Amino acid sequence: MSALLAVVHLVSLCALGFALASLLARRPGGAPRGGLFVLSVAPGIAFLINGCATFARLYTGAFGPETQALVCIALGAAALAYCIRRRAFPAEWRARAEPASPIERRLTLVGGVLCAVIWIAFVAGDPEGPVDAWRNWNLKARFMWSAPESWRALFGPDFPGTNADYPILLPLNTAALFTLAGDDTCLAPITIAACFTIALVGLMRAACAELGGGRTAWCLLLMTPCLAPYAARQYADVEMSYFLLAGTAALFFALRDGGARDYLLAGVWAGAAAFTKNEGLPYLAGAGAAAAAGALAACARRRNARPFGGFLACLAGMAAGGSALWLFKADVARHAFAIETMPIAVLGVPPDLPARAGTMCLRILAVLAKPSVWALLPVAIAAVWAGTRVAPGGRGGAAALAGAPLAFVLAAYCAVVLIAPVDPDWLVSGSAGRVIFQVWPGFLFLWAARTIAPANVNTCGAVSGTRLHGAEESA
Repeated sequence: MSALLAVVHLVSLCALGFALASLLARRPGGAPRGGLFVLSVAPGIAFLINGCATFARLYTGAFGPETQALVCIALGAAALAYCIRRRAFPAEWRARAEPASPIERRLTLVGGVLCAVIWIAFVAGDPEGPVDAWRNWNLKARFMWSAPESWRALFGPDFPGTNADYPILLPLNTAALFTLAGDDTCLAPITIAACFTIALVGLMRAACAELGGGRTAWCLLLMTPCLAPYAARQYADVEMSYFLLAGTAALFFALRDGGARDYLLAGVWAGAAAFTKNEGLPYLAGAGAAAAAGALAACARRRNARPFGGFLACLAGMAAGGSALWLFKADVARHAFAIETMPIAVLGVPPDLPARAGTMCLRILAVLAKPSVWALLPVAIAAVWAGTRVAPGGRGGAAALAGAPLAFVLAAYCAVVLIAPVDPDWLVSGSAGRVIFQVWPGFLFLWAARTIAPANVNTCGAVSGTRLHGAEESA
């Protein structure tokens, strides 16, 4: 791929993500959310689109990177032209939040400087990334870039210990950056981690501003201790934390306001999380259960003429990441010749079952036969039941229901730890901390959503600019 085509491809991908974010990140009344919110959402959309396109290229082998670049350029130009014609870009680019106190500003500044220093130290000390990052993410990315025609060999016995069943959204994007750069430079994974770190901080600020302001400084400050160790380690935890925060915020806004776009975005982020790490699988199930619970509650209270429209929009949003994940997992099950420990156990399918069964139905039954799935089923039932007992239009009910998928992630992790043979040293040294970091920003947002008194949003679901819809009539 020529350098000019690579640059145009990258610019078009950014434009496509920004245009789609401008169209989707809107309030139920159609008013666009703030520009910072759109800018923070755009990298995640572009990341998912590029990953799915690269996966389609590798999976089918029907087209090359040049064709992928040309299609992305055409789609980016069309989406950008449509947004310009419809004037779909946000008018306000600064997130409006309540001013923080001097002590909050100072502490946030100290936390930001500390995070930057730790990031620089990690990058300078280990630019190639830790062993886990190299084995689970960067090695796969280099293999996909250098030998795309035989990338399935990663599942074979020549690559033991690579956790072949780990979802590959991050390696796919890293391999795409290798293709654009023409070299397997270590700057590619470093750039991705840095971009998502900035996007995570921006999304937290923008989401808190959408709540009406306040608590922003405390959320950013409390996020710093978890963010600093992972910002430059080239793991998938920063990306996972970003997707879980974005999904939690979208699900909260959807349950509170009833917007179809928010439900669609919640599904998109859930699918992206599932295609990023295995911890995203329970989040995908929990998000679907929460959306169904919101629909049941709205139907019971007759709050919406089409109560299941949001649930269907959420399922539609899950299609991209969920379908790619399913194809990848099925490929792993077919080609896993000598995978060592947990990969197939997490999937729930014995390594030899796909060869003997050969049908999707038996694979589904094998997943359902996994004890950890049945152990988690009461949690999903409890989440749906709780959703029918609370009003999703209120802050408390929406926050509780939007937090159910995050709790589902923790419950799934605990179930796997209890059922599967896990090394305690490995658990204490990093695994548990990574899972906590993944869900921590989402819980911080829900804490802010539960405690901030909204000044610009009507909890009955109608929004008009920055004022309560119907406030003048009530006055």
